[in-house]
Amino acid sequence: NTWYRASFVYPGPDGEWRITGVTLPGAPLVVAGSNGRVAWGFTNSEGDWADLVLLDPAPGDPDAYLTPEGPRRIERATETIEVKGEKAETLEVESTVWGPVIDRDHAGRRRALAWVALREGGLRLVTAMELSRDLDEALALAPEVGIPDQNFVVADSTGRIGWTIIGRIPRRLGH
Repeated sequence: NTWYRASFVYPGPDGEWRITGVTLPGAPLVVAGSNGRVAWGFTNSEGDWADLVLLDPAPGDPDAYLTPEGPRRIERATETIEVKGEKAETLEVESTVWGPVIDRDHAGRRRALAWVALREGGLRLVTAMELSRDLDEALALAPEVGIPDQNFVVADSTGRIGWTIIGRIPRRLGH
């Protein structure tokens, strides 16, 4: 199961706080749930959150590409994937300033994936959601949260309900 039910109880700014909902393995917070004042949840959104960037090769260097700041070398990392009962697999990952190289186009040119979740701060969870006191506080956190963009629904104990996209929305300039 991806989701695990959990309840955290700890001292808060004005007494005991109880946060109950679901968490992901290893996550130190309730991802979707309630603190008794605010309840929140997510569903997948259907926005355009990623771009393929065609890498222009740097002249005379097959391991470099052009950027607005000048040529840069492809960064490489080797990842090992352990497979139960089988030999470990190794994978070489090529990275650029825009994100990982995911393939080559019909002409053999590398393409990188520029996705908002891969940008600096793009995977930064905010535990402040657990301490939100009302709809306005919870909705104010949405653009600051570093998660892949999701539909975010929140309700507070006064009966107000709100929706927005949570996560960062790409800013596309100069295309």
